[in-house]
Amino acid sequence: MSVVGIRVRFVANVFAAAAASGRAEWPPHPVRLLYAAVDAAGTDASEPEERALRWLAKQPAPSISCPEPFMRAAEPKPFMPYVPPLKRLKELIPLRANDRTAWTLHERKQFKPLRTNDRLFPEAVLPCDREDVVFSFDRLPEAPLEDLDGLLARVRRLGTHRSPCIVDLVEETPRPAWVPTPRHVPDNHPEVRRLRWGYEGIVADLRQGWRKRCDLGPMQAELAREPMPATHIAYVPAGYLPEAQPRPPKGLVATLRLTGDSFTSRHAVHIVAAARTALNHATDGAIPAVHGHAPDGRPAKDEPRVGVIPLIDAGYQWSDGRVLGVGFAVPPALEYDAPLFRGLEALRHRSIRVLGRLASLEAPDDAWTLNPKRWTRPSRRWTTVTPIVNSGFPDGSGARRRPSARSKAAKKALKMLTRAAPDVDVQSLALSPESSMRGIAPAREFTAPERRRWSWRMHMQVVFAEPVAGPLLVGPGRWQGWGLMAPEPKP
Repeated sequence: MSVVGIRVRFVANVFAAAAASGRAEWPPHPVRLLYAAVDAAGTDASEPEERALRWLAKQPAPSISCPEPFMRAAEPKPFMPYVPPLKRLKELIPLRANDRTAWTLHERKQFKPLRTNDRLFPEAVLPCDREDVVFSFDRLPEAPLEDLDGLLARVRRLGTHRSPCIVDLVEETPRPAWVPTPRHVPDNHPEVRRLRWGYEGIVADLRQGWRKRCDLGPMQAELAREPMPATHIAYVPAGYLPEAQPRPPKGLVATLRLTGDSFTSRHAVHIVAAARTALNHATDGAIPAVHGHAPDGRPAKDEPRVGVIPLIDAGYQWSDGRVLGVGFAVPPALEYDAPLFRGLEALRHRSIRVLGRLASLEAPDDAWTLNPKRWTRPSRRWTTVTPIVNSGFPDGSGARRRPSARSKAAKKALKMLTRAAPDVDVQSLALSPESSMRGIAPAREFTAPERRRWSWRMHMQVVFAEPVAGPLLVGPGRWQGWGLMAPEPKP
């Protein structure tokens, strides 16, 4: 089956549109092509153009060929005054026979605009010699390509008015950069990016929404703006497509941002305990991999466990050691467990109590600490973010005084690493009560809510013979938040 492409050539080498995170959107979501086509068709589209438009909306999500922008810029925040709705205006400032001069000073202060909806206008700047984006569709025998080409020729912009473009059909399509996720790649894979595409009835929904905004007027339409209709499709880079690797590697499948009161690294174990309890409640206590107990009530030693990871801002120049969120690492045996992923989705907007204070779990933002690659990136050098724990030496003091104690501690640490990374040799290993990573508290300052008090806790720095992918949880307390390791920042 041949392929037909819709080429979008950005005249000014700029694509201006904002993603949900507020940053510059790239690659352009394919649904913006539908928005622009419906706008170009208008209300007086001919019957062939209407048929071509509805045919385009029914097609599966296309592949995307696009260059990587060399710069993403954001204009300064302009002053966008908040204008309350007309109903609220009448409540605040009653008109006295339409005589505005009769307003009192108090009423004028109430009408003063508030700087509450400043908006960012991000944009992606493209290389001068590679400004084309191509959406590739399967060519079907009944495809109305001529009518579609005439309709797309009337499109003048994609995104905002600051990204003018020329749209046409092409016979030869370049190699795609992003493709819809194949079936053997789960939607929670770290390489997956969720882009928006349309559905069969999106044309009617778009026209109904635009008609409603036209009836309200420009001011009320801006205040009553709703999200544009679309469905989310998972995309992966075209170079991925692991035909010989049907299962994704281990890694973080969900990260949540922690809002509310601020917590430092020494409180990480308390946050892990609260997040695991919240996940256990969200799954109704029905998943042994979460609560860690067998049906008879005993600890489940050989069962796979879900790792809860405190996402601590550490290791960089401006790191302050705050806990910015929590992450959840699912073992390969539970990659397709539907109740578990429903429980993870239910954790959003849920409050947890940590040390008598309230915090909330929210959707992640663009912070590097909340990015799964921060904790799963392959590296040879790894350092503990929370100390490793064990029994045997009182608070590590014996390991500092006696050479025999230091050798025993190193042997225990090496045994822990062998369980975490069984197929990789360790080149060097160093133990210390102080962490070498910026922002991390000393091992003695970490507190924990569990009943068992670990008598031996130390920070560890290790160099492997070859790169190891994370997340790495080391030691017997790894399911309680101890022994989390992070790859050292690249020099």
